[in-house]
Amino acid sequence: MNNLKIDDLQMYAIEYKLHIIGIAETWLHESVSDEEINLKGYTTYRKDRNVLKPGRGGGVLLYISNDLMSSTCEVLNNYKAESIWCNLHVDKGSVLVIGVCYRSQDIEDSELEQLFGAIKQASKNQMLIMGDFNYPDIDWETMNHNNSSTIFVDLILDNFLIQHVGEPTRDKNILDLVFTTEEAMIENIEVIEHFSSSDHNIICWNLISKTSMPQNNNIIKYNYSRADYVKIGDHLKSID
Repeated sequence: MNNLKIDDLQMYAIEYKLHIIGIAETWLHESVSDEEINLKGYTTYRKDRNVLKPGRGGGVLLYISNDLMSSTCEVLNNYKAESIWCNLHVDKGSVLVIGVCYRSQDIEDSELEQLFGAIKQASKNQMLIMGDFNYPDIDWETMNHNNSSTIFVDLILDNFLIQHVGEPTRDKNILDLVFTTEEAMIENIEVIEHFSSSDHNIICWNLISKTSMPQNNNIIKYNYSRADYVKIGDHLKSID
């Protein structure tokens, strides 16, 4: 997504009641502060291209609703690739790993190795990955592909990942992908219109997962064992 439009993004977040938002190719850099890209009601996770190497473009961004409990995944974020990861704290103390990845068409072999390493590591958990991978030649129904995509297809198959996008996301190509470790984790996936000035389509879906809600530290809890029930009774008797 070139030239990130925060106002438009906030509108989509409200209209579609989004809890998780992933963006690839943000074009953010060090002169853009977190305050400029924050969404009201969301925790922001970002990694810009310039953090990894010189040059502009690329970059990934992940928003998690404050209605959910999330935390950064340092182990995966230490990989030197355009990917950002967080842990979504789900039922019974376990986590769902969520990642956004971007593979540029001119990616260097060393960075590609790091990106694939992060995906392989993340696949050991319950996981959701979204992003722009730039593999237009892969037929995701038959898994037919060119030799240049073999290493990526092998990564997906070796880690038993399920790819859910079946419609073009840019012109006639399926470039933007959504992976999970379990097929039933996603329902009602839909490719809709372009976002703002981007030439990629938006992908929406329902994620099926039990999640923990953040604790409200301002909740008042009354100590009923110390109540003066005699006075309460007298007060109630005085009421007609």
